[in-house]
Amino acid sequence: MPVMQVWGQAKVRVKRMMIRMGRRIKRNVAYFQKWQQISLERGSFNI
Repeated sequence: MPVMQVWGQAKVRVKRMMIRMGRRIKRNVAYFQKWQQISLERGSFNI
């Protein structure tokens, strides 16, 4: 197996992992912002 082929597969795998991580992070950020909005509406800043 040529080195370039191995490198290509590794890059694809990393890319997929990054995309998956990115989605999870986006979802967490959205959830946190929503929760922050609710807490602001209630007027309570205590976590």
